[in-house]
Order: sequence, then structure tokens, then C-alpha cells
Amino acid sequence: MQGLCNIIRKVQDKSPLKYLTVRQLVCLDPSVMYREPERCRNHMKGLVQRFLQDKQLTDTSAGDVILQQFDSLLSLKSRSEDFLSFPPMQKRLDVFLCSAMEPYPELWAFCKKLLILSHGQATVERGFSINKEVESDNLKEDTVVTRRLVCDYIIQHGGVTQVPLSKQLLASVARARTRYRIHLETNRKNKEAKDQALKRKEAEDCLQELKFDVKNQRMFLRRTKYSDIHQEDLFVGSRINVFSRQLNLIEYGDQYTANNLSSKKERTLALIKPDMITKIGDVLELIYSSNLMVTKAKMTKLTRNLVQFVSSGPVVAMELMGAEALSIWRRLLGPADSAVEQGEVPQSIRAQCGTDGIKNVCHGSDSLAAAARELEFFFPSTIGQSVPNTATFIDCTCCIIKPHAVSEGITGNILNSISAAGFEISALQMFSMERANAEEFYEVYKGIVSEYPNMVTELCSGPCLVLEITGANVTKTFREFCGPADPEVAQHLRPNTLRALYGKDKVKNAVHCTDLPEDGVLEAVGLTHRAPLFGKTPDL
Repeated sequence: MQGLCNIIRKVQDKSPLKYLTVRQLVCLDPSVMYREPERCRNHMKGLVQRFLQDKQLTDTSAGDVILQQFDSLLSLKSRSEDFLSFPPMQKRLDVFLCSAMEPYPELWAFCKKLLILSHGQATVERGFSINKEVESDNLKEDTVVTRRLVCDYIIQHGGVTQVPLSKQLLASVARARTRYRIHLETNRKNKEAKDQALKRKEAEDCLQELKFDVKNQRMFLRRTKYSDIHQEDLFVGSRINVFSRQLNLIEYGDQYTANNLSSKKERTLALIKPDMITKIGDVLELIYSSNLMVTKAKMTKLTRNLVQFVSSGPVVAMELMGAEALSIWRRLLGPADSAVEQGEVPQSIRAQCGTDGIKNVCHGSDSLAAAARELEFFFPSTIGQSVPNTATFIDCTCCIIKPHAVSEGITGNILNSISAAGFEISALQMFSMERANAEEFYEVYKGIVSEYPNMVTELCSGPCLVLEITGANVTKTFREFCGPADPEVAQHLRPNTLRALYGKDKVKNAVHCTDLPEDGVLEAVGLTHRAPLFGKTPDL
């Protein structure tokens, strides 16, 4: 054990200085000598006292000589411009001090020892070149022998974890690292909390300004609970009803709101190809079960500019929205080649319904940039440039899947029921209706049906899905398939009808359908042609 202590003592002789001592080495900075000589004098006294305590200096008289010479250096030489303008990144500190302390040999010997012992301390080395004395000292025989003896001893005893002293050092380092990580994490959380509190206060101040009408000296926009609006209804482009007033959401109120909500409202394109049109309900069920929303939809027929298969029949383009909508939709689709999918991802849409790399049921955007480009193609922001829908206006009837059914995510079930009953959906489009047009659409019921006001409110309360359904005598047969307007009556008389299965009451009865054969074409024309071009509503 005595041998190990001797080895460790030799290592300590070569070790960097303690932190408190290193902090006092600022007295060797030439610019500090020029600006703060009294501070440098006090630090030098501390260094001399430390070396006397550690018996690194022979006696007190040697320390007194060093302090006298340092006082002389501060009084005479450090007042020159060379000290003030010393460039640490261009010149070596040891060379500069050696030249300046040439008349003071004892002081230079002491400072040289300080510089050698400070090697490895970033506090000292930062801004100064590495002392060449250290490099030469590390090449001395006793230094190499000491290092070799320490390594041999550690190997003989089974590694650093088996030597008590090194084991303690490792444990101390681990604890220090843990404390430092906790410190960083605490600082990060505190900073985030302060930032959030500041942003919250700014938002509250802004809201307070909005609440007060300076011109009329009165309060407005008071905070009020409104249970009919849900968080998923609030996104840019949405149209909502608040106390019978229809509002368009055109932009986020501030950057804080945008940062918190935009990531949850990611958009992507979902394109259902011709071979999957009859199973569109199944696709919608998967979409809604994956917590995605369908915010736009349109059945269209593409031109010959696109691939031949896609243009061979109608396709349904949809805008999907939700957190990570792009990756979720691509995961639902699976790999592009349906033959590969059946072995790798058997539960994906393409694996279950596709046949090859072309007839692979659906398309999904590859990236957010591609999604934005493709959505602009199918749902352009400029009115009048949209791709045409597939409405025929021949032997048709109109069906509207009401907003409550769309928001509840049962659109897919309704479409499946319609297809299973043998009806052909020849056109499809999703849009939000303005109140004035909803009143006009339901005008025939005004004064006849007591629920007329509530029916109008429901029809313009959110996005609805309009279908054109074609076939012989389709108006009568489809009206019978929808069932009585009151779902409670329908459940008793015709339990397999749409309103019996999916309706709630006489207003929220899942679907609207054309009553008279002569109105089928009129309603289809009115909704598919005029509804997307309805007038403006108040912007929020």
C-alpha cells in the first residue's frame, strides 16, 4: 500500500492545479495586470500562500521575494501598452512573460511552475497556446515511468473498478455528471416555464385589448362556454357556427397558437383509385379510426395527362388532417406494390384490396411539400380552377350526409350501407354551406315542419358530404332506403334504413334525401355547382 501511495503522490505532483488555485491565475493575464493591478497583487499573494502551505516553496522569505518582484513588475512594466494590447490568440503567454520577467528570475521561476502545473485546465488554456514546457516535461523519463507503474498496478488488481481510490474517483465523476445533467434539465424546464408564462401573459393582454371596445367604451367578446364547438373543429379553413353566426377561420391569432396547433393539423392528400370506389366506406372507416379527419373530398375524373389507369374511371380525392397525418396515411396504405405487401404488411389497405404496383387501391403524398402541391391541384385556393366533379345530372337523386354524421366519423358506415344496398354513387363532394343557402335549400319545409330553424342550423353547422346517386326510379327507392325522417319511428317501422341505423332525432337524422323525382336533378345541380361558389361569410 505504501508503494501505491508513493505512486499516487508522484501522479499528484504532475496533476493540474486545484480549481481555486486556477481561478487565481488570472493575475498572469497581461491585460488584467494593466487594468487591475491591485486585484492581481491579491491573487499572487493567495498563490504564494497556497504554495507555502503545500510546502512547494522552501520558506517564507522565498515567497516575500516573489511578491516584491511582482509588485515591481506591476509598478514598472505592466503600465506599458504592450500589456494592455496583449493578443492571447496570436502570441504565447509564456514567451511574453519570460521576456517581461527577465529582471525578476525568482518571479519567473515561480510563474513558469504555475504555467506547467496548469496544463490541462481549460480555464487557463482557453485563449492561450499550450505551454511547450509541458510537452517536454511529459517526455521526461520519470513521468513515463510513473504512468507505466500506475497502469501496471491497476491491471494487476483487475482494473480501475477494483482499486479503491480510482473506484472512488469514478463514483465521484458519475455523481458530478448526474448533478450536472439534473442542473441542465432543471434550467431547461425553468426556462420553458418562464417562456410559456410570458407568452400566456402576452396572449391574455392581447385578449384583454380585444375585449374592450375603445370607441364605444364597452366590453365585448366576453369568454363564454359553447359546448357545440370542439377543438378538432378549429383549424385554418374551417367554418363554424357560434350562436347562429357563421364564421370562417382564416388564420391563427398569434404565433404561439400557430406553433401549438399547426403540428396537430398536418394535411395530406388521399386519392382513392377507380378499383376502390365501391369500397370507399371501408377506407373512410380506417381513416376515422386512425384519428384523422376528412376536411375536403371530391369525386372527379382525371385527364389523360395522368397515368392511364387512374384516368380510366372516377377517383375520390380527399384532404386528410391530423397529427402526423402524412405518416399515418402512408402506414395505413403500406408499400406501393400490393404483391409485396401481402407478405410484409398483410393488414394494410393495399395488401387487402390491391393487386399490383399500379392497381394498388390508393395514393398518398410522399412528403409535406408534395402534399401541398397535390392538394392545390385537387382543391385549388383560386376559385374557378378546380378539377371538375363527376356529376351526370341524369336519372339522379341527391343525398346529403349531414354535418353531425361527418363530425362523428360515421360517414364510412353510411357509404358502405349505400353501396351494399346496390346504389351507385356517381358524384361526391364535401363542402360547408352558408346559412342563407341552407335556408333556401330547405325553403319548401318552411312553415310546414316545426324543426325547420334547427334543420337549417344543422345543415350549416359544419362540413357535409353531398352525393349524387343514379339509377332507374332512384329518387323513390333511395328515399325509402333512407327511411322516415324521425329515427325513432324508423327504428320501429324500418329498422334497416339509414336514419334508423345512424340518426339521433328529427334534426340530426344522418342524411337528407330528395323527396320528389322532379327535384333530384335540381338539388344535385344546385349543390354541386353553386355551393362551392357561395358568397363570403364573416371572417374571424
